[in-house]
Amino acid sequence: MFHAEKVGPIWIEKSPAQFMKEKNASIPSDEFGDYHLDGAHLLKITIQPRPADQPGSEILSGELIDVDGRPVRSWLSRDMTAEEMPAEMARQSAAMRQRVRDSYSEAMRPISEAYPLEEREGWPEQIEAAKVVTAGGASDLIDVLAAPRGLSAAEMAQTILQKQAGYRVIYGTMTANLHRLIGLIEAAVTLADLVSIDVASGWELPGAG
Repeated sequence: MFHAEKVGPIWIEKSPAQFMKEKNASIPSDEFGDYHLDGAHLLKITIQPRPADQPGSEILSGELIDVDGRPVRSWLSRDMTAEEMPAEMARQSAAMRQRVRDSYSEAMRPISEAYPLEEREGWPEQIEAAKVVTAGGASDLIDVLAAPRGLSAAEMAQTILQKQAGYRVIYGTMTANLHRLIGLIEAAVTLADLVSIDVASGWELPGAG
């Protein structure tokens, strides 16, 4: 575990022992406040956490430097240039699209776990057969599915259609949100527009919570 301190524009990483030793050491104080002498520069120290990585900026790790006889790691936060921004936009966009796809897969997991792919591939045929039975017709497929369950053909048809209705709600809601978020990501013009998109929103089913 490391503490971080800001020395002017430079972020200093220190171990807890180094941190406590420095706080108990004699630090020159005058009308300018608490400073460390670094060569020809007098740099003020303020206690801060290391800044988190932010879109459009880069945290650069510097060399080990000497502050009052103790080796510390310097960190410099640098804004990206206009030339670097397109690549950063592309990187952020790709990462956000992946998070959206991962959220979609997670939202659809109750269906994918409950019903094997082979069974789901047969749903269109089952649904069409169930509609035939509910309309007063007959279906060999529905009869075959109903027999092991001890259901009538009409009961089996209703079971299939009820499951299909529940699936349609989940699939429709989650797929619409997938398309909405991907559309917002693709429409973003600036990095600020892009990172303002909440890719965690919209994955709750209506009435869930």
